[in-house]
Amino acid sequence: MFSEKVIIVAVSNINFTPKDSDNPIVGTKVWYTRACYDNEKGRGWSCDTVLQHTFIRSDSPVSVPEFKQLPVKAEFTYVPQGRYNVLGEIKLV
Repeated sequence: MFSEKVIIVAVSNINFTPKDSDNPIVGTKVWYTRACYDNEKGRGWSCDTVLQHTFIRSDSPVSVPEFKQLPVKAEFTYVPQGRYNVLGEIKLV
């Protein structure tokens, strides 16, 4: 198990039914970046890396916290599942 510090910059709720299926896709897409830091002069955020996103299905055991204001600092905790590590928890810091 390991964790990484991220900055969550956007959150969008997803709810649609694909044309080739009757099963709806429902969940939350979380946009984040790694290696963000406060600007030394206090003028906002400076980010050095690419914006990434992850999709969390509504039936996933991972709960998405409520965000009052974005961007927000968070910690993603990953747990091993077979050969891969999967997102296990999102914690605001």
